[in-house]
Amino acid sequence: MSESIPRFPTFAETLDILKQRLITDFKIGMILIDTRSLRNIEYSYGKTIYENVFAVLMQAINSLNETHNIGKDDIITIDQQEGSFFYIFFAKQRDNKEFGVSDYENISERFRIYINNSMFHTVFPSLKEKPCVTTGYSIAFHDPSIKEERILQTMIEEAQVIAHYHGMRNSMINKEKVYELIINKKLETYYQPIVNIQTHQIMGYEALSRGPKNTEYENPHVLFNIAKKIGLLYELDWLCKINIFQDAKKLSGNNKLFVNVFSSSIHDSKMRVKYLEDLLADTDIKPNDVVFEISERYAIEDSDFFNEITRLYTNTSFAIAIDDSWIGSNIALLKNLKIHYIKLNMSLIRNLDQHKLSRELIISLLSIAEKVGAEIIAEGIQTMTELRSLVELGIVYGQGYLFAGPGPAFPEVNVTEMYLGDDMLRGRLLASVFFKRGMDYFQKGQFDESILEFSKVLEIDENNVEALYHKAHAFYEDACYGAAIKDISLLLSMKPDHINAYFTKALTLEKIDKYDESIDAYVHYITHAPAIYQSNIDVAKKRVDVLLKKKASDGKS
Repeated sequence: MSESIPRFPTFAETLDILKQRLITDFKIGMILIDTRSLRNIEYSYGKTIYENVFAVLMQAINSLNETHNIGKDDIITIDQQEGSFFYIFFAKQRDNKEFGVSDYENISERFRIYINNSMFHTVFPSLKEKPCVTTGYSIAFHDPSIKEERILQTMIEEAQVIAHYHGMRNSMINKEKVYELIINKKLETYYQPIVNIQTHQIMGYEALSRGPKNTEYENPHVLFNIAKKIGLLYELDWLCKINIFQDAKKLSGNNKLFVNVFSSSIHDSKMRVKYLEDLLADTDIKPNDVVFEISERYAIEDSDFFNEITRLYTNTSFAIAIDDSWIGSNIALLKNLKIHYIKLNMSLIRNLDQHKLSRELIISLLSIAEKVGAEIIAEGIQTMTELRSLVELGIVYGQGYLFAGPGPAFPEVNVTEMYLGDDMLRGRLLASVFFKRGMDYFQKGQFDESILEFSKVLEIDENNVEALYHKAHAFYEDACYGAAIKDISLLLSMKPDHINAYFTKALTLEKIDKYDESIDAYVHYITHAPAIYQSNIDVAKKRVDVLLKKKASDGKS
């Protein structure tokens, strides 16, 4: 650790001084600071982050000299180097006044509040909860019949008991407050838009629950972590779900609704599918428009249950998103599941244009997403530079304060205006208009017009593989098989793992009687397509059987 980090003597190193002070002054008082809860950071995030937190803790305790009038004769000590208990032994008198029990109790509480507040901005990003440093106090008198070491050790043990009691008391106070929030339904739900950054349209909203304004419970991480610790997470989470689905009555049926899920709620039978479907019954939201977000960390820590609950939801049309992803969940975990969205951790997005490694990680995640048939959502977009970088990388969906912060149901955002002020994005905006027209014409069966619109997209962005794919597909539907094969070949030279291109290629080759090549393309699709394309996989298998029989009947096998 850095030399600037304060070092306090250990209790053993100060023992002789403390013994002599006990004998001389007859009485000694102390404050104990219990920091054991911070060890969770080291176990969960490693020693480097813990050392940073520990350094801030040491500086906060050292600053008590300036902020809380620790005297020059008071002694700050630690149970052992890099230990979890700090002891502050006070001199006999302060301003010609001897401290009593109530004085030590008040000082102890002030120290607790100050240290936790000092550490909040360092601890919160790691644990997503407030620091829970506790404090206790004790007073001891000299007894010549008992060893001074024993007296001092006993007072430390008594202070530990009081610190534990204060921790339990604070927990009970929190429990009562959360009970009150639930009983009186003092929760607010805000919604942050998720935008298709390629077409500048809102595709959905993430629901974010909050406690009352201007309280510590306004921060959702604080609120839900407290509820988890005191055993009220299910009750709180379920009230949030009810509020969200009530708001869903106001939401257009064309938008997705992203809802965070906690493990306690999905273990409970009430959170099972039938109850959710009942909640949605009087809204315009269909089950396949509801996306349940499960954190990547939880998916990895409890993969068996994650697999079970994912299949439960997706088999009844609900969608699943992996939230807060850094490097993507293990392919072996996801390849047989219907994962619809992967949400990138916002640290990957921050200053993306300046960080080559972040760009490479996102490119890898795009590849992972394609393999499992999922879409990427970039969270925490704050600047136009970050937005441009994401658009260039081919990210489809984005979320962040650049578009809009969380607001009452349901905030609108004018992305078009934002795009018009940027040369590169303006071109993308125009391309998205042409792309939408192309898709509209395609759906109507007007394939010549569709091909023209997709060609306009490619004039603006020659690397737009989706425009190229849909143009090839339109050629296939228009029976222009040579043009379709030409575009598919170009597409696969640009993006060899574009799985849907192999399906269209197989269909097209079959039309021009190139059975062997068609079978090869079908087999590639069957082998590599993710589970969400099961219906097309089944079609491909049937076509292979048909072609093999046709070859046999033609004497070509």
